[in-house]
Amino acid sequence: ELAGLETRAAVEWEAYACRTLRDNADSRRLLPTGARYLEACEVLERSVRDVTGDELLAAARLEPGEAALLAGGPPCVTFSVAGKREGLQAETGRLFEDYVRLLRDVQPAGLIFENVKGLINAVDESGERGGAFRRITNALEDAGYALTARLVNAADYGVPQYRERVIILGLRGRRAPAFPEPTHYDPLRPQPLGTSAPWPDVRSALAGLPPAARPGEAPPIPNHVARRHGDEVVRGFAATPQGKRNPAYKRDRLHWDRPAKVIRAQGKPKADGSGQRHSSHQSIHPEEHRQLTVRECARIQTFPDWYVFPATFSNGYRIVG
Repeated sequence: ELAGLETRAAVEWEAYACRTLRDNADSRRLLPTGARYLEACEVLERSVRDVTGDELLAAARLEPGEAALLAGGPPCVTFSVAGKREGLQAETGRLFEDYVRLLRDVQPAGLIFENVKGLINAVDESGERGGAFRRITNALEDAGYALTARLVNAADYGVPQYRERVIILGLRGRRAPAFPEPTHYDPLRPQPLGTSAPWPDVRSALAGLPPAARPGEAPPIPNHVARRHGDEVVRGFAATPQGKRNPAYKRDRLHWDRPAKVIRAQGKPKADGSGQRHSSHQSIHPEEHRQLTVRECARIQTFPDWYVFPATFSNGYRIVG
C-alpha cells in the first residue's frame, strides 16, 4: 500500500491475522500516497485451497489480466532450517500449487513469491535436495512468467533486522524483471557501489518510543506493554551481554548499534486461530532486562506506530512476526 498499490483482495485463514487486517482497514488511515489503508480490500477468511480464481477476481472486482500483482508464498515451516525440512513432502509445502492455480486464473501483470532461505535447498516429493525450488520456479514459468530470483537480507534494503528471504519476481511474458539493488550496507565492511547508507540499527528502530507499560496498565501507544518475568529470568537476562545469546532461555540480547535478530512468528495456531503460549518468545531488549514488546517488534518490522496488533502477547507476537 505504501508503494502505491491498491490491495483489492487478501486470502488468509488465521482468524487473528484477518482481524488485524480488518481492524487496521477500519481505521481508514490516510497514507502519504493519498489513499486510505486497505480501503478497497476484501479479506477472504479461509484456506487458499477453497478459493477459486473466479471468486478472487470477483472479490477484487477485476477481470482476468487486469490485476497488477499477485503476491504470496506457502507456509515457511516445511522449508525452514528450524523445522523438519520436509519440503514438498509435506502437504503445506505443496500449497504453492494453489498460488500457481490462482496465478493462471488471475493473469496478473506481475508476481512476487516469498519464502525463507531454506527453500533454496529444500527437497521435492522424491526427496531430491534443491528440488522444491526447481519445481516452484518451473511451475511459475509454465504459467507464463519470466522470473528473477534472489536471496536477500532485508537489512540491505533499509530494514533494521537480519532477515534473509528468497524473493522471486515475475513478469507475464518473456522479459524478466530487474531486481532492485541493495540500498544499504554493513558499516563493518567496505561500502559497496550503489549503496547510500549503513544498515539501520536497533537504536534507530526504537528511537522515540516512550517507556513500556507494565502488564495491566494502559500502554502509551498500542501494543507497547512489557511482559512480566520472574526474578530468575530477569537475572539471566541481566547477565546476557548485548549481541549474545542467553543459553538458558535461548534468546538473543539485541545490540543497540546493529540490526536486530529476525522477528519470528513462533508456534502453531490453536484451533481458534490464537497463538500458543510458546509463540511469545522474542529477543531481549538491549538495555532493559525483558524481552521486546509487541510494539518494539513492530518497529523492527518497520510497521508504523498506528498499525495495531492483537492485545494478547501470544497473538500480538505471532501476527507481527
